[in-house]
Amino acid sequence: MIGGNIPDKTRVVSVQIFDHVEAMEYMQAHWLAGAMLVFSFLVAFDDFRLDVDLQLPGRGVSALFGHSGSGKTTCLRCLAGLERADQAYIEVNGEVWQDSARQYFMPPHQRPIGYVFQEASLFPHLSVKNNLIFGWRRIAQHQRQVGLEHACELLGISHLLARKPDTLSGGERQRVGIARALLTSPKVLL
Repeated sequence: MIGGNIPDKTRVVSVQIFDHVEAMEYMQAHWLAGAMLVFSFLVAFDDFRLDVDLQLPGRGVSALFGHSGSGKTTCLRCLAGLERADQAYIEVNGEVWQDSARQYFMPPHQRPIGYVFQEASLFPHLSVKNNLIFGWRRIAQHQRQVGLEHACELLGISHLLARKPDTLSGGERQRVGIARALLTSPKVLL
């Protein structure tokens, strides 16, 4: 696993790249080096201090896990720009999203992310199909990486398109939320 600091179980990306080069696995090294998610920030609450310093591949799937109250949601909110850390540096695939040292902060609406909240946050007055189309229409046609049919098929929600969110189960709402986020062709899906 890449990222984290669990001895003999995880490695930072730079060590992983070095290991691939040393083993002459150049494609894997190039793949890892081509895109990176670098984030470092400090958030202090009255009774809790979250100090994060990670480098993750900017491609593929990375997981953030921990006990309840350990800072997972705060970490995601900082990446999304929904929470502003006092001391932070966030860079995604070469694009700086926040740099406290230079007093730079990219607002959340300018960050190319898809964020699926735990409660899915669907528009209650729109059908599932219109919820999906809402963000998709705002993406230029040449930038769309996922089509509506493909997203529905991938998440098994094609049969739900005419329904309203209040008629869906929690799992169905979550899958619609994921599909809606994917349809915006984000660089990062949280």
